[in-house]
Amino acid sequence: VSGSETIQLLFEFGKDGCTGVDGWYVDDVEVYTCGCLADEHCDDGVFCNGVEACAGGECLPGGPPCGDAFCDEDLNACVPAVFWDDFENGNIRGWELGGPDDTATAGQWEIGDPNGTVSEQDQAQPEDAYAGTGCAFTGQNSSLSNADVDQGIVYLVSPAIDLTGAGIARVSYVRWFFNLDVGEDPADFFEVEVSDDDGMNWVTLDTLDSNQNVNTWTRRTFDLRDYITLSDVVKIRFGTSDGPGPTHEFWNVIEGAVDDVVVMAGGECLIDDDCDDADPCTDDTCVDFQCVRTPICIAVLGSTPPSGALDARQPCDPHDSGTAYGWDSIEIAFFNLAGPPPGTFTVTEVGGDGNAPTIAGVAHDGIGHVTVTFNEPIEPGAWTIISHDTTGWTGCLGYLPGDVDGDGLSVADDVDALITALNAAPGEGPPDYATDINRSGATNAQDILRLVDVLNGAGAFTPWITRELPANPCN
Repeated sequence: VSGSETIQLLFEFGKDGCTGVDGWYVDDVEVYTCGCLADEHCDDGVFCNGVEACAGGECLPGGPPCGDAFCDEDLNACVPAVFWDDFENGNIRGWELGGPDDTATAGQWEIGDPNGTVSEQDQAQPEDAYAGTGCAFTGQNSSLSNADVDQGIVYLVSPAIDLTGAGIARVSYVRWFFNLDVGEDPADFFEVEVSDDDGMNWVTLDTLDSNQNVNTWTRRTFDLRDYITLSDVVKIRFGTSDGPGPTHEFWNVIEGAVDDVVVMAGGECLIDDDCDDADPCTDDTCVDFQCVRTPICIAVLGSTPPSGALDARQPCDPHDSGTAYGWDSIEIAFFNLAGPPPGTFTVTEVGGDGNAPTIAGVAHDGIGHVTVTFNEPIEPGAWTIISHDTTGWTGCLGYLPGDVDGDGLSVADDVDALITALNAAPGEGPPDYATDINRSGATNAQDILRLVDVLNGAGAFTPWITRELPANPCN
């Protein structure tokens, strides 16, 4: 167990009925600590303490992990900060403590070590800062309701912060708000505002209204791009207000406090989370304020022939029905693949006799192109389906002799479609596998005669007119 846990030892006494016993005694109990055995036994769970180590059975503390950068414990990250204040050294950052916008008669902001006050065991002004000993707080109290905010609002205003040139900027802080009489007066509140014009105009970031009492240190973080233009005179201000009460005779007990104020800025990102594009196939990291996306898994970009392609050419030699034609391989282009593809390819068939070709071989060129070869050409009158289990990719190759227009039906209208294709401008007609019916390597007038033979069953051809292909299973 760790040193922060409590252990109990239980001694249970009994007898077996064979021997009478007058009493049992326990004496000289000792508990020993054994030290650590590995580094993980020393991990205190605090990022900004650095990495603890185990040496010689003893835990050694880690060092600050961030150097000159700001260590954000809530993000578990080192982030570049253009402004931060932990209030441990007084008002060295130049905060405005009270100003022309203040209206309260008491409770003006101070920086230092607060005197904690309590209302019936409920902490009003914090006794301790969020970290260290210093924070900003409303009025140093000697007792409850003494020097708390009264009859108006008090502001803590940052100096101007230069965010020009930043692509991303966030403000982060921890706040405290004590509101004794919850719901008593709508003018009781805590608010945080931001300005991009040196305090001329303000936009609200964060508000706690009169129905809330949040008297615990609470971290809040906002992306400033959602509220303002990132100018050279950005200011943050914290306001705490006490209203007059329902009868204007009773003033509530209101306390506010702020600690660990940080404004972070960078070019494109501050931390890795800023770069997350929700793509599981990339590892998204922030390097020197820029997002770097590294492929970590493969994907299929496409294939040749493409999925959904439909072959309309003659299925065999016109003089020899035993000489089968058709696609007997497919080339698949992969993303992020430098060697043989992982996983397994499978081939199935929809339509035809249901006996799909088998895979005779899988070859790759080392730059992402994989050729899957079948043991025989794909069957006419069917869809052949090629699947890859690792990527989840599926491609479908159709074969319907005579179906020039690719509508899944071989009819006389396909002759008109072929004539139209012959008259089309170069590169604007259907692909050759839909028009080069006689498989000569070029589409010409001879293909019209061969199409008529295919449709009507001349020579060695089986008639394909009115034959229909099942719906594309990849759609």
